[in-house]
Amino acid sequence: MDIKIFNSVELIDEEWECMVENHPFLKRKYLRLLEETNPCEAKYYLVTGEEGRKYCFVSYKLKLNVFTYSKLKLEIPVTVIGIPASVSAPGYFCDDEKVILKVLEAIKGMKIILNSSDKLHSLKRGQTLPDCIMNLPWVNFGEYLKSMKGTHRYRYNKVKKQGKILRVETLEYNEEFSEELYRLYENVYFKSNFKLEKLPIHFFKKNGADTTVFSLGEKPVGFVQTFKEEDVFYFLFGGINYDLNKEHSLYFNMLYHIISMAIKSGAKQVKMGQTAEDAKLRLGCRLEEKYLYVHSSSRLLNRVIQHVVPLFSYRYNLENYHVFKENSD
Repeated sequence: MDIKIFNSVELIDEEWECMVENHPFLKRKYLRLLEETNPCEAKYYLVTGEEGRKYCFVSYKLKLNVFTYSKLKLEIPVTVIGIPASVSAPGYFCDDEKVILKVLEAIKGMKIILNSSDKLHSLKRGQTLPDCIMNLPWVNFGEYLKSMKGTHRYRYNKVKKQGKILRVETLEYNEEFSEELYRLYENVYFKSNFKLEKLPIHFFKKNGADTTVFSLGEKPVGFVQTFKEEDVFYFLFGGINYDLNKEHSLYFNMLYHIISMAIKSGAKQVKMGQTAEDAKLRLGCRLEEKYLYVHSSSRLLNRVIQHVVPLFSYRYNLENYHVFKENSD
């Protein structure tokens, strides 16, 4: 097995791009932007395994509270196998557990794999925030509403009534992303119980996503950044004025608008992100489990870690709202 390690996106072999064709957050243009806007000692691993099969991994350094999902607190420097932005995608492209373990062994110190969809057998599995996903069989937003049970359509109508004076527009150029919008993002970041990295305003100006702004009069009170890749529509980041949220049902209006945009785009699926699961379940999303794994270079410490991984895990017990008519049973 051959492992090539690169300290800069500019040095990565061309073959990387072919491997990650269907993985937008692993593409070099996205990693390059993160390298510029969120420098965190990122490294890129290009692995050649058996029969010449190719795999890739991204790691970065972070001083992390390893008990992020519990009431305990212990901040230590770790190497994260992941994307250095708060997205639900894993930081690797690999379907061979032996290769994953070899890469972990090649990295010194404490390592954490975040947002994995793989159920590895050699490491104790923990849970991180689940991804909120909705398949989109409808040709327009009206069909989406018609597919709902009456109580959920009533909820939508109530939300729209509360937000009837909201003005919605999409920025023509992302360079127009303002300090005022950035402060709305900071509202969300500082309110979060699960903080990782805080991205600078330059990231929002340069990431290529569409920015949809929600305003009361001339005052922005919320925004969402979204993009479509192949048949998937992604809700990337957002910001909100929490003081006005309840009166105008601002957050739910933003979520419904994302679904409307996703359906209109022709996407077959929308990925709504890893936070506010209960709110998104009320709209008809389902949860896709995401896993974390912890590994140490010290054999003794690694044995101990595997026993305490459940302490690192996110726990949730959410209601299934049976939003759509076909789920009435």
